[in-house]
Amino acid sequence: LINDISFSFANAQETGTVPKYFEFDIMAQADNSNTYFDNCLLRIGYNTTAFGSNVVPNVTITKGANFNSVTYIDPDANAINQTSSVMGVPFGTDFNQTSWNRTLITTTPQQLLHFKIEIQNCNELSNIDFTDISSTPLFSLYAANPTENPLTGTLFKYVNTFYLNSLNQLLCPTLQITSFNSPVNGGVGDIVTITGNNFGNTRGNGQVKFKNADDG
Repeated sequence: LINDISFSFANAQETGTVPKYFEFDIMAQADNSNTYFDNCLLRIGYNTTAFGSNVVPNVTITKGANFNSVTYIDPDANAINQTSSVMGVPFGTDFNQTSWNRTLITTTPQQLLHFKIEIQNCNELSNIDFTDISSTPLFSLYAANPTENPLTGTLFKYVNTFYLNSLNQLLCPTLQITSFNSPVNGGVGDIVTITGNNFGNTRGNGQVKFKNADDG
C-alpha cells in the first residue's frame, strides 16, 4: 500500500454580527485505513484586506472531534504568524505526555481542525488556501501503532501529501435587489417576486413592507 494523506477545506460559514467571523474546517483523509495520524504542518494563506495582517491573535483554532485528546497539542497555542499573510499551524502528538492514543486516518474525511477568523472587511474574497506545499509534506507523519512513543518509537512519513482545494468566497456581501414585479395591488393571493443577490439562507431581520390598503 502507498500511504498518502490529503487535507481539504470544508464547512465554510459566516457567524456573528459585530464582529463577524469566517469559520471553516480542515479535513484529513487517507488512501487506506492503516495509518495513525502523528503530525502535520499546515501553512494557511489568507486575504489581508478581508482579515487584516498577522491574524493569529484574531483566530481561534480547535481540535476536531476525533483528535480532541491529550495525545495532540493545542493548535491554538502553537499557531504563529509565518508572514503577514500566512499562518503556520503545527499539529501533532504532544511529546510531554506519558502515553498516546493516536487517531486512525481512514478513507472518509474527518475534521482535523476548526478555524474561526474575525472578518475585518466585508465584500472581500477570503482567498484562503494551503501555501508552502513543497515543504510542509516533510512533516506529514504517521505511526503504525496508535500508542507509539513519539520520542523513541518508529514514525513514518506519508508517501504523498495532497492539498485538495481552497476557499475563495465573498465575505458578508451586501444585499442587492435587482428587480421586483410592479405594480402589485396587494390583495389576497397576489404574488410579489423580489429578485437579487445575497439574501442568505434564512430570513434574519429582513422585512418587506406594503402601504396600508385602506388609506394608502
